[in-house]
Amino acid sequence: MKNSLDIHSYDDLMNEKQRLKTLFSDQKQAIRNDVTLLKDSLDPIKKVGKSLGNLFTPDKSLGLLNDGLGFGLDLLLRKAVLKKSGWITRIVAPFFIKNALSHFAADKIKTQMPDVKDAIKTVQPK
Repeated sequence: MKNSLDIHSYDDLMNEKQRLKTLFSDQKQAIRNDVTLLKDSLDPIKKVGKSLGNLFTPDKSLGLLNDGLGFGLDLLLRKAVLKKSGWITRIVAPFFIKNALSHFAADKIKTQMPDVKDAIKTVQPK
């Protein structure tokens, strides 16, 4: 490895400058690769976090369609499916199921029915 005492001419200085630039760019690329590997290793954790977030927050992009879906699902779950369950289950289960279903419905409409998504955007108040 060279040190600063090995530079005796202008050409030596330019060669050292080029060597340091190359070393710097190699180190930057190594850091980029490490960050990419770190992001990839955290991807499963992000997916779990997103799934949990979908359970606790409804998708608001569907507007009235989402409200109607929630009302119908709430009615069906509380009056029919969870009729003989405990009161905690009758309160908590519809909350999580409605939130998850709102995200599922929004994803399906966005991917499989883009015309409906555009129509919903025009109907929604801004």
